[in-house]
Amino acid sequence: MSMSGTGIATSHTTARPELLRKAADALALRGTLALVGAAAPGTEVSFEIGLSLVKGWTFKTVIQGSSVP
Repeated sequence: MSMSGTGIATSHTTARPELLRKAADALALRGTLALVGAAAPGTEVSFEIGLSLVKGWTFKTVIQGSSVP
């Protein structure tokens, strides 16, 4: 995890749904969660939407070069 001007940014690489959920829960206001890696097709994760709306966080997927170093 790292601190940024808009909150906590996390990156997740295990593709394990329970860990992705924990990373989302750990975000600060207007934080960003980046999923870097692939899960098996059909893998699902649930997020609590009530607090998510208040926190205003962002979820990004990073695939084959879509990241900017």
